[in-house]
Amino acid sequence: MHCVKVLTTNPRNPEDKRYFAKFQSIGTLKLESDRAGNVVLGAKFEDHRGHLIEVADYLANRVKDLLEHGYEVDLGSLGKFSPSFHCEGQDVDAPYLFDPNRQIKKVTVRWTPSRLLRTLDKSRIHFKVVSKRKIDGQED
Repeated sequence: MHCVKVLTTNPRNPEDKRYFAKFQSIGTLKLESDRAGNVVLGAKFEDHRGHLIEVADYLANRVKDLLEHGYEVDLGSLGKFSPSFHCEGQDVDAPYLFDPNRQIKKVTVRWTPSRLLRTLDKSRIHFKVVSKRKIDGQED
């Protein structure tokens, strides 16, 4: 996965400058259909037509694989997915010590919803006050 070294200033303390790793995409892959209407994201779903759960599982695994290889993935109306780094900064006085393999502590996925999913239509939602909250079928 590619990253670039970025010098950032702490907004709370302008004197505190550090280098951080930032994801660098090697490209964006888009969800598309071929002429036969099969959904394509580097593979065809010929054997999965009509099997929504299998398609969703395949898609999740394929997106994860592409993200791990440095791509951003655009799934159209579902939105875009890209890696995000949780990183420890390197002091500005020693930029030569910057090592992304040591300083990146965690890689997570950032999801940016499409316009369709960004906001729900409030006029289609019925709100109801309940006396207790349920979590996984159990009352809180």
